Formats: sequence, C-alpha cells, structure tokens
Amino acid sequence: MAVADVPAQRWLYGPGRDLLFGCGLLYVLFFGAFVAAGPAIRSVQPHFLIPLLMLAVSTPHYGATLLRVYEHGEDRRAYAVFTVGVTVALCALFVAGVYMTWVGTLMLTLYLTWSPWHYTGQNYGIAVMFLRRRGVALSDQTKRWLYASFILSYVLLFFVMHSSVQPNAGESIQYRDADIHLAYLGIPRAIGGVMIPVVGIAYIGALVGAAVRLMRVASVRDLLPVAALALTQALWFSLPEAARYWQQTGGLEVIDFDLRTYYFSWIVLGHAAQYLWITSYFAKSQHDWKGQGTYYGKVLLAGNAAWMLPAILLTPDGIGGLSYDLGLGFLVASLVNLHHFILDGAIWKLRSERVAKILIRSVPHREKDPTVASGRRSWGPAMAWGGSAILLLGAAVEFYESQFVLPRAIEQQDYIAADQSLDRMAWIAKDSAQARTELGMHLMSLGEHAIAFDQYERSIELQAGVQAWAGIGQIHGEAGRWREALEAYESALAIESGLAELWSLVGTAHFELGDLIAARRAFDKALQADSELRSARSGLVRIDQASRQR
Repeated sequence: MAVADVPAQRWLYGPGRDLLFGCGLLYVLFFGAFVAAGPAIRSVQPHFLIPLLMLAVSTPHYGATLLRVYEHGEDRRAYAVFTVGVTVALCALFVAGVYMTWVGTLMLTLYLTWSPWHYTGQNYGIAVMFLRRRGVALSDQTKRWLYASFILSYVLLFFVMHSSVQPNAGESIQYRDADIHLAYLGIPRAIGGVMIPVVGIAYIGALVGAAVRLMRVASVRDLLPVAALALTQALWFSLPEAARYWQQTGGLEVIDFDLRTYYFSWIVLGHAAQYLWITSYFAKSQHDWKGQGTYYGKVLLAGNAAWMLPAILLTPDGIGGLSYDLGLGFLVASLVNLHHFILDGAIWKLRSERVAKILIRSVPHREKDPTVASGRRSWGPAMAWGGSAILLLGAAVEFYESQFVLPRAIEQQDYIAADQSLDRMAWIAKDSAQARTELGMHLMSLGEHAIAFDQYERSIELQAGVQAWAGIGQIHGEAGRWREALEAYESALAIESGLAELWSLVGTAHFELGDLIAARRAFDKALQADSELRSARSGLVRIDQASRQR
C-alpha cells in the first residue's frame, strides 16, 4: 500500500468552484439542460455566443501554458527542450504544411486524434490530485484500475473515430491546396466490430473495478470529485461515441453525431475552464502573483497572440498560399494545439516535486526568479505585451466584423459594406476566399458584373477556386469575350476536372469561338459526368445544326 500524502486542505478553491469547474459538473448541468431542451436552447442562442466564449475562455487556456513555461527564466531553462527545440520543429512543420498538403493533413489528423487524449489525461490527473489531497492511500493496483477506466474511454473513442473509411470533413474539392483534412485510419470493420464492444465492456469493468477498490480505502465524500470526473469523461466521450457507433441516440440530440460540432463546442469550453481553474491556482502560489484579473489578462494576451501570429505571417497576402478559411485555419489550430499538448504533458506531472508541493500540499512557491534583476526595467517583456495587446485589439475587430458587420451587410444586400468589412479583416489575415466568392455570386444576381469581377479576383488572390474562376468566365462570356472566358474555365478545370457543368461551359466557349470539334469533345465529357445535363445535350444539338449549315 502506498504511503498517503498529508494534505493541507481538501479543496483548491472550495467545493462549489472545484466541483463545477475542476470536476466538470458545470458541463453535467449543461448536458441535463440540453437533454431537456436542446433544440429550444439552440434556437434562441445568439449566433455570436460560442465564438465570444471561445475567445474569452478557450483562447486564454492556451496562454496559461505559455505563461507557465515562458514567463520565468527558471521554467524556460527547465523545459528548454520543449520551449525551444519542440517549438522550432512544430513551426517548421507548420510552414511546410502551408505548401505541402500531406504535411498539413498529418498535423490536423494528429491534433484531432490527440485532443481527446489530452482532455482525458487532464481528467485523470485531477482525479489523482484530489485523492492525494485527501490523503487517500492508493495502491499501485487501484491506481491502474482508475487509469484504465480513463484510458479505455479514449481507446473506445479512437476505434470509433478511425474505424472504416469516413468522409473527410475538412476536404473541399472546390479549392486547390484546401484538402487539408482529418485522414481517418480506416481500421477494418472486422477489427473494429470486435474491438469496440470489447473495449466498451472493458471500460465499464474498469469503472466498476476502480470504484470497488476506491470505496475500500476512502469515504463516499472523499470520492465525490473522482466520481464527478468519471461522469464528465463519460458524457464528453464514452456516451457520445457509443451512441455514434451503435447509432442509438435515444432521441437525444446532445449525443447525436450530426450535431457533434455544436455540442462539442461546450465540451471544449468545459475543458478550457477546467484548465484555467487549475493553472490559476498554481500561478497564484508564485512570488509575483498580482491578482486574478492581471493573470487572466496575461493568459488572454498570450493565447490570442499564439493564434494570430502564425496566420498573419503566413497569410496569402504575405508569404503564404492558403486562405484562413480554406486550410490555413486548420494548420494554425494544429500548430497551437500540438504545441499546447506537448508542453502540457511536460509541465503538469504530479511526480514533479514543485507541482506536487503546490497542487497536493498547497505549499506556495515564493522563490524569486534569479534572472530578474531588482530595480531594473526590461523593455523586452513590455514590447511583447504591447504587441500582444495590439493583436488582441485585432481579434476584437475580427469578432465584431465577422459576427455583426459582415452578416448584416449581406442580409441588407449592402455589398459595398460587405466588401469593406472583408478588407478590414484582411489586415489580420481573416479575409475569406469563400465569402468573396459568395459576395461575387450575389452581385452577379443583381447584374453588378464589374463589382462581382473584383470579388472573384480577390477570392482567387487568396486561394484559387472553381466557383470564382467560373464566375469570371461567365462575366467574360456575357460580354462576348469568349477567349478570356475559355481561359477562366480552363483554370477552373485545372482545380477540378470532373464537374459536368464546367465542361459544358467550356463547350459553350469553344462553340462561340467556332471550334466545333473541341466543343463536341467538351460536351461529351460533360455528359460522361452527368448524362442528364441539359446544357450539354442542347450544346450538342447546336453543334449538329451548325455542322449542317456549313
């Protein structure tokens, strides 16, 4: 039997705050509300609420890790392999991913597969922390059972996530270099069909085994945080993934995979709140603690800078080649999260004496950083925080423009205002190739061809797209510039060669230029892709008529 730690106190902040934020009971309450009235809640929820909460809650939790390892010299030195070596390697991968699709796909797949394990590891670590704070003596066997219950929850998700071949949610055939996507491993159904039920049964067995062994050495009161964390883990991952695999939701849309993106946003927020809860407790034990408000401001600035800087540096208006909405955003998310996962795994180990002293025994760390000279002012940190403040202002502008100005302008058909809004977002690398194309299509429907042409060209500057090139071709064609129209359609074909309507447009351009042989070839290819396409059939009729007249 392991020797128990003698705790300083049972809770970090108190039972209410710890259970709600640290143990996930706030999400359990949200889950209950979603079970009772999920559709009604979604219908009345402001469209900007989740983006706002992501900025206010999720963004700072990344900054909390950065502050932990970069703010003090002793931490930078202690984790130099990660703060320098790993960071440089990930940045190099990020740059490569902008130009090589397979690298970007690898990063995104690693990030999305690792992310649930990151959440799971945090839940397990907090469970052990609470047991040790209560002086519960954990044998190695009991600890293994508890660990198995969490790890099997993740293994279940892994097999469900990667079994067979699934659609690439991030892939778009409309855009070149935009096929950075989650690459499912395609575990054969014969294997997944056996392993998923086996892992599910083992998961339930591990939960029961851990509960039985823990109840032998601790009271129900002592086990309340662990039970809450086990329930949170089940609601975050085990239950939704089981429902996804067996296609049994019981009529509950909160575990419906078709709505997983929306509901998982609340899980992300729950995890971020949990992370801020424990990191702020650790930070306030340091010698330079200046209060919760100052700490939150710092982690918000640091986290936002981590998200914005890579995008600004690799924007298509700079040295990059991917629009944020069509690939670059996936890469930034992968870079920031992989960096976060690696650093987190290195710095939050309960076997570390410094971490255990604070999180288990509540002994403050009051040693002053020896690299900080008393009475001397360093301009480096001041400049870094100043630059981060400017970036945060940019994030606020982007939020306001994307959530309020742009949608309102499009709804009111004020396309000049919409164009100006996108221009302002371009300064912070958030101009959108998709939005420019959609704006061009709206303008075309109103007969504003000249302005639509500008929107299509800007879309192509950001990232070449089929719809944008086709729109330019249509404008040229309606103006009788068939040579230019053909060039635009061929540029679209270079991106996606299997679209029937596009081949039909090429056929029309050749016909108008008098090349009946090339026109027939194009219409035939259109019908190979879609045998019922009327424009292609009528095109062939026109060719036959023109041939007879010659």
